[in-house]
Amino acid sequence: MASDENRIAREVHDLLLTARPHADDVDLARAAQISAVDDPNSTSPRDHVRAAVSVAIRKLQQSIEEGASAADTEHLLLDAIEAAGRWVKRS
Repeated sequence: MASDENRIAREVHDLLLTARPHADDVDLARAAQISAVDDPNSTSPRDHVRAAVSVAIRKLQQSIEEGASAADTEHLLLDAIEAAGRWVKRS
Protein backbone atom coordinates (compact mmCIF):
# COMPACT_ATOMS: atom_id res chain seq x y z
CA MET A 1 0.00 0.00 0.00
CA ALA A 2 2.80 2.42 0.78
CA SER A 3 4.11 2.08 -2.75
CA ASP A 4 0.69 3.00 -4.19
CA GLU A 5 0.49 5.96 -1.83
CA ASN A 6 3.99 7.08 -2.82
CA ARG A 7 3.14 6.77 -6.51
CA ILE A 8 0.05 8.94 -6.04
CA ALA A 9 1.96 11.47 -3.95
CA ARG A 10 4.69 11.72 -6.58
CA GLU A 11 2.13 12.13 -9.35
CA VAL A 12 0.39 14.95 -7.48
CA HIS A 13 3.74 16.62 -6.78
CA ASP A 14 4.75 16.36 -10.44
CA LEU A 15 1.41 17.73 -11.59
CA LEU A 16 1.72 20.69 -9.26
CA LEU A 17 5.23 21.40 -10.50
CA THR A 18 3.84 21.81 -14.02
CA ALA A 19 0.56 23.47 -13.01
CA ARG A 20 -0.19 27.12 -13.57
CA PRO A 21 -2.48 29.03 -11.21
CA HIS A 22 -5.33 29.39 -13.70
CA ALA A 23 -8.90 28.13 -13.49
CA ASP A 24 -8.60 25.97 -16.60
CA ASP A 25 -5.25 24.33 -15.79
CA VAL A 26 -5.65 20.59 -16.36
CA ASP A 27 -2.64 19.66 -14.19
CA LEU A 28 -4.09 21.53 -11.22
CA ALA A 29 -7.51 19.95 -11.74
CA ARG A 30 -5.99 16.46 -11.99
CA ALA A 31 -3.86 17.03 -8.85
CA ALA A 32 -7.00 18.08 -6.96
CA GLN A 33 -8.88 15.03 -8.17
CA ILE A 34 -6.30 12.42 -7.22
CA SER A 35 -5.24 14.02 -3.93
CA ALA A 36 -8.75 13.91 -2.48
CA VAL A 37 -8.91 11.86 0.71
CA ASP A 38 -11.14 8.80 0.41
CA ASP A 39 -12.15 8.81 4.09
CA PRO A 40 -12.29 12.30 5.61
CA ASN A 41 -12.75 10.75 9.08
CA SER A 42 -9.53 8.75 8.91
CA THR A 43 -7.07 9.13 11.75
CA SER A 44 -4.10 7.79 9.81
CA PRO A 45 -1.13 10.20 9.89
CA ARG A 46 -0.58 9.48 6.19
CA ASP A 47 -4.15 10.55 5.44
CA HIS A 48 -3.59 13.78 7.37
CA VAL A 49 -0.62 14.62 5.16
CA ARG A 50 -2.65 13.82 2.07
CA ALA A 51 -5.53 15.91 3.38
CA ALA A 52 -3.17 18.87 3.87
CA VAL A 53 -2.27 18.65 0.18
CA SER A 54 -5.91 18.45 -0.84
CA VAL A 55 -6.78 21.46 1.32
CA ALA A 56 -3.86 23.47 -0.10
CA ILE A 57 -5.02 22.73 -3.64
CA ARG A 58 -8.64 23.59 -2.83
CA LYS A 59 -7.51 26.84 -1.22
CA LEU A 60 -5.59 27.69 -4.40
CA GLN A 61 -8.54 26.84 -6.63
CA GLN A 62 -10.91 28.92 -4.51
CA SER A 63 -8.50 31.83 -4.59
CA ILE A 64 -8.32 31.61 -8.39
CA GLU A 65 -12.13 31.53 -8.62
CA GLU A 66 -12.35 34.61 -6.40
CA GLY A 67 -9.95 36.51 -8.66
CA ALA A 68 -6.92 36.73 -6.39
CA SER A 69 -3.79 38.40 -7.68
CA ALA A 70 -1.15 36.50 -9.60
CA ALA A 71 1.28 36.94 -6.70
CA ASP A 72 -1.22 35.47 -4.23
CA THR A 73 -2.10 32.49 -6.41
CA GLU A 74 1.57 31.81 -7.13
CA HIS A 75 2.26 31.79 -3.39
CA LEU A 76 -0.62 29.37 -2.81
CA LEU A 77 0.66 27.13 -5.61
CA LEU A 78 4.07 27.04 -3.93
CA ASP A 79 2.37 26.13 -0.64
CA ALA A 80 0.61 23.23 -2.37
CA ILE A 81 3.88 22.07 -3.96
CA GLU A 82 5.58 22.10 -0.55
CA ALA A 83 2.71 20.15 1.02
CA ALA A 84 2.91 17.59 -1.79
CA GLY A 85 6.66 17.31 -1.24
CA ARG A 86 6.04 16.46 2.43
CA TRP A 87 3.51 13.86 1.33
CA VAL A 88 6.06 12.24 -0.98
CA LYS A 89 8.59 12.06 1.86
CA ARG A 90 6.11 10.50 4.28
CA SER A 91 4.56 7.99 1.93
